[in-house]
Amino acid sequence: MTDKQLRHIDAGINGDKALTKYSSIWGTDAPLTLRQTRLQNAITKCNAKALAQKRNLGFRGETLHDLQTLEGRGWAIAKIAHEYAVDINDSVLAGKVAYDLSDFNHGSMLQIKLNAQAVFNAVNGAVQTAMTTAGYHITPADVAALGSIIQEVEDDMGMPKADVAATKAATEALKHAVNDDLDLAMDSCVDYLTPYALTNLDEYNATVDAFEIPEVGVRHIALRIRVSDDVVHTRCGHALANIDGPGIEEGKKVEKKTSKRGIADYAHEALPEGNYTVTIKAKGYQDKVINNVAVFDNKMTLLDVQLTKIP
Repeated sequence: MTDKQLRHIDAGINGDKALTKYSSIWGTDAPLTLRQTRLQNAITKCNAKALAQKRNLGFRGETLHDLQTLEGRGWAIAKIAHEYAVDINDSVLAGKVAYDLSDFNHGSMLQIKLNAQAVFNAVNGAVQTAMTTAGYHITPADVAALGSIIQEVEDDMGMPKADVAATKAATEALKHAVNDDLDLAMDSCVDYLTPYALTNLDEYNATVDAFEIPEVGVRHIALRIRVSDDVVHTRCGHALANIDGPGIEEGKKVEKKTSKRGIADYAHEALPEGNYTVTIKAKGYQDKVINNVAVFDNKMTLLDVQLTKIP
């Protein structure tokens, strides 16, 4: 299963959860209920095909064992590090390791691995030494073991194919299921929610965001730009976002198109902490420039941009 397919399925699952969470807002609308049922069926189909693909790859048993090991080590170190951070009033470290057990045993392999990697990065080096010195139950061997199992899970995700023909067939089936069933079901649900952008904007935004197919994990996002129409508040997909500021080579702008959900995400590696100028352009809309957009090293900045249509 490719990273893109994993992210598609995760987005479908997250969107389905958001639809259910706000069911009191949407009411008992039969057409929306029908669309959600189609979405759930598409997710089930994709998960079944993904499982068949894993079996064909011949490493399901080993992968499950490695994921269980990753869960135990990642969760244990995250708990200890969070306790330490709270005790010394280090809010930055506390934010970096504030995970739930579900972060290590639910979701895609990629997301579980990214969560464990974030914990490993947060406690490695001086932090681990300080924790050991302060008497917390963590050793260099514990941290090294977490790093090792992260690498093993990463290796599992790219293991050689045991049955090439069967794997190719399963991969093609999964690809078509994602494109033909899951994507259409997701789009159908989002499109049907359009009127709610005027009447229940917060719930609309939360649900549309849940359907976003992420490029990077949420904890790794420095800046999320969300572009919408200033009258009806629905999203403007495929707008062009330009960013200029510190950390960007002079004369060069970080440019990206928003997704069809009107979102453009920038990782911390791309945007060091500082203030930036953001320019948004979209067909049929007036350009918009936002100055002094603050970006931080340890949290995500959300920038909502509303565009005005050209008269």
